[in-house]
Amino acid sequence: MMQMKLLLIVCTLLVAASAVEASDALEKMATVFVGNYSRAEIKAELDSVLRLHGMPRSEENYSRSGSVLVSLRKSYGVREMDILSCMKGAGGHGSFPDLAAICCVTLAE
Repeated sequence: MMQMKLLLIVCTLLVAASAVEASDALEKMATVFVGNYSRAEIKAELDSVLRLHGMPRSEENYSRSGSVLVSLRKSYGVREMDILSCMKGAGGHGSFPDLAAICCVTLAE
């Protein structure tokens, strides 16, 4: 049951992430993330997680990652930076959307 739930979450996140374009994804994240986080704070946390996953730090990856995190927050109520902290602690096992979904479900319980 949990595997089906995670698969559905990941599929939804991939669709949402591919639909977003941003002129400055980090600035948008600073606006929409829950909490008063600066662009620099978000960038530092996100860069750490992207590095763990071997993903380049690019506008496209920032945009997709931000979309995944916001989508999870809207669906489960778990703050974006809390998901990133969990992901950082879990290491780079699995894809970014997979690990984000696992962290979100874990934190939501």
